[in-house]
Amino acid sequence: GEIAIDAFFQGSTLSKSLKNASASFNRLVISVTPSFRIPYKDGSILNFKLGAGPGIYALGSMKVDGRELGEDLIKLKYKTAAGFPIHFTLESNFSEKGSTDVGLRYYNLKYKYTEEGSTHSVSDTEITNPSGSGIDIYLIYSFRF
Repeated sequence: GEIAIDAFFQGSTLSKSLKNASASFNRLVISVTPSFRIPYKDGSILNFKLGAGPGIYALGSMKVDGRELGEDLIKLKYKTAAGFPIHFTLESNFSEKGSTDVGLRYYNLKYKYTEEGSTHSVSDTEITNPSGSGIDIYLIYSFRF
């Protein structure tokens, strides 16, 4: 087995772009994921990894920019949320100095709106308690020295 500690920033934009407005959501993710390694043949070249562990999803913020329409720039902040990501990875050890991981990560969490740092008050539950769940596809290159 092994343990991976990940820290990364994620950002996303409105999936259907608009000509005169935009929206984005950003967050910081920190997770600790123990994994089981399942070797393919002798495991020297190819391994599968399956893991799950706790994750913290902090600094969640949504920005909606409608200034071209004469509206405000809206900034909404969310409290830090906890999640439990699960991942499946294919690891290729192609040389002594490097390896590549290709994988899927699933996580399930809910955010809670906070007025602290937000520019507007909201009451719509789809905005005050949005889902932060999702699936990531990732590619990691590791260089060993």
